[in-house]
Formats: sequence, structure tokens, C-alpha cells
Amino acid sequence: MDGKKKYWLSMALAGLVLLAVFLPGRLKQIQCDRFAKPLYSHALPEGSRLVQKSCVKGEAGDFTAALILASDLTEEELAAFFGDTEYPPAKKGQTVELAVKPLDSDSLSALAQAGLQRENEQYVFVYIYSA
Repeated sequence: MDGKKKYWLSMALAGLVLLAVFLPGRLKQIQCDRFAKPLYSHALPEGSRLVQKSCVKGEAGDFTAALILASDLTEEELAAFFGDTEYPPAKKGQTVELAVKPLDSDSLSALAQAGLQRENEQYVFVYIYSA
């Protein structure tokens, strides 16, 4: 094989290796983004503030999209507010659960360390889970 063919073959192999390494992660992020879109694009209740959002795909193929909100509304009021939207499952055959929970002490500590916590605010997770 001449030098030109070896060069192009090695470039093609390098491209395939890069695709094999980066494509699965990118596809996972696309799935997460698609699943989270209805939650992320939902309006926030008046007086509430978005602190952070994230979406992860679990080892078992489950997905969780979450918002951290600063809000004076109760868990029930937030669940009703966000419950007006249909949240399609991340994959066929999965079901979706909407939940609202107050942040635990570890999460509150993490917010404080990140400089995101403000005095006299109550923080909650609003999340959807597809499994």
C-alpha cells in the first residue's frame, strides 16, 4: 500500500474512533434534552426563581430532568402548576412521574457553596422521571 492510501486509511480509522468515543455521549444528551424540553420550557410560577436545571440518564436507561426553584409556593401548589403539561416518556414503554420535593440539607449546602443560595428563600426540586 502506498503512502497516500495509508494516510487516508489512518484518517478514516481516526474518524471512526472519534465517532465511537463521542457519539454515544452526544446521543444521550440529545435524548435528555428532548425529554426535559417540556419541563424546561414550562413557565415558572409568579414569584418563583429558577436556580438550576439538569437532566441525567441513569445506568438502567431511566431519565430524570430536574429544576431547582426558589419559591414560596407549597409542594402541592407547584405540583398542580407543573401538572398542567403532558410529559412524554424518554423512551417507548416508559412511564413518567412528576414530583416536587424540598431540597435536603446536602443539596442546600451545595447551593450555598456554589453561591446560589439567598437568605429567606425556600428551595424545591421539581422533576420528571421516566422509567
